[in-house]
Amino acid sequence: MLCDLVLLRRNGLKLRRSELSPAVRGELAVYGGAGPQTSFRREILQAALWAPSGANNTTSQGLAPLFDVRVLAITGQTLTLIGIELESTGSVSAGTHLTIECVQIWRSILVLPEPAAQQSIPPKVGVRLPAAGPRLPAQPTFWVHR
Repeated sequence: MLCDLVLLRRNGLKLRRSELSPAVRGELAVYGGAGPQTSFRREILQAALWAPSGANNTTSQGLAPLFDVRVLAITGQTLTLIGIELESTGSVSAGTHLTIECVQIWRSILVLPEPAAQQSIPPKVGVRLPAAGPRLPAQPTFWVHR
């Protein structure tokens, strides 16, 4: 689904309203991800934000995917997701490689398509409607099969 996504945390810490970065627009996808072969040792859901690129290609929006995603809240057109973000630092060859797990919260606001222009369709003259079928009785117990 097309949405505007805002990151609500950085390195696991809640951001102030003044520290929030502008929304990133893209296609939010939640899918079954890594299985028992990973360190999670179970099936988990992943969430990623994708942007259309070219005819059939999609590219990542530069946001790290969320692992073990859960819906935190749904209000109106806003979906709030919480999950684990993995961040790698250092170098494997230098022996300073470190993977950090941080809690991340995404607030995604659904982007609705623009409404089509209202076109007035003139009524057709001389169109006959099909006859109505038999009427059902007002008592539902009459037509419920037991």
